[in-house]
Parts: sequence; structure tokens; C-alpha cells
Amino acid sequence: MDVFTALAGSPVAVLCRAWGNPPPDAFVWQTRTGAAILSNTKFVAIDQNLTAFANKAGKSSREAFCKVNTTESSGEGEAKLVVHAANLPELAEMAAMTVRESEAVTFNCTAPGRAFPSPTFSWRDPSNLEIKTGIRRNITKGNGYSTLVLSPVSMSDRGRYTCTASNAMTGQSNSTSAQLTVTKFAKVIRSSPGRMSAD
Repeated sequence: MDVFTALAGSPVAVLCRAWGNPPPDAFVWQTRTGAAILSNTKFVAIDQNLTAFANKAGKSSREAFCKVNTTESSGEGEAKLVVHAANLPELAEMAAMTVRESEAVTFNCTAPGRAFPSPTFSWRDPSNLEIKTGIRRNITKGNGYSTLVLSPVSMSDRGRYTCTASNAMTGQSNSTSAQLTVTKFAKVIRSSPGRMSAD
């Protein structure tokens, strides 16, 4: 079975493929119950091509069966249309982080919902500049998550970091941010024998 995927409300072309000699004389599209699929507001059937107009979210799949007729024989094939709703990625709130200078810090950005398609992630620093993997900065991305690692951290890294998840098909996006606080190491100064002070 060939499986075709579409967004809710958008058309998708379903192709019935057939081989043989002699070539097919006709292609007939049917539902699972055997009813002929006629051209209407939901389907446009033209020979071996069936254009199905995906319905709204909540009805996630349709099945269409192709019957191939030739002068000497006939055969059947089937295709399944799966309909997804393109939605706004939902992001879990990122936790504020406090680390000491020269340590490492990791920000985790996750999209726990079942967004379609899987969102793409981007990061911005406290100056609102996009962050790329490079010196002291490493970004990893997976299915529904992204992490940002700063190592070693410097005082200049202080500020708010923002993660944005975007739906590439609709252009919709959602963002979450968290504050990074960086503290200095205490310097121990020996002032006199037997006495020490912290600066």
C-alpha cells in the first residue's frame, strides 16, 4: 500500500501505478466499500491520478483503492491518505540557570506535543543574535528537542537566552526564554600567617 501524507485543508495527488502489456485501458477509483469515487468537492479523479482534498483535523485518514482494467485482465491496487493538522509547536518552559564562571551550562528546549511537521529550532543570545555552533557554544537538535551548551561560561554570557520552535510549512513559531546568571569564583587572599580572607 502506498501511503500519502497531506496537511488538513490542502490537496494531495494520489497516483495509481500500473504496469503490463497491454497497458491499462481505464483506472477506476473506489472507496473501501466499493463505491466509485466521483469528482466532487473532496476528490478529483482523472484516470490514474486522484487528487484528494484533505479534510479538517479530527478525521485523520482516508483510503482510496485503484482498480485497473485492460482488454485482457484487471488488477487492483490501494493507497492510503493520512491527514495531519499543521499546528503551532508547544514549548516547555526553560529553567533559569545559575553557574560559576568557567563552568558549563546546558539549556534544554523541548516541544512535548505532537506537532506536524516536527519543528525546527533556533537560538538567540542576550543581544538577540542568532547562536550557531562554534567556540564555547554547541547546539544539538533532535525530533522535538534542542539543547544549547555554553562551555566554559564567562561573565559576558550573562543574560536571557531564547529558543524558538518553528513550523516550516505554516511559518508559525513559538518561543521560550530563560535567564543565565554567572557568578565569580571567590578569590582567597592570604593576608598574614594563619589568617586568610576571601575577596
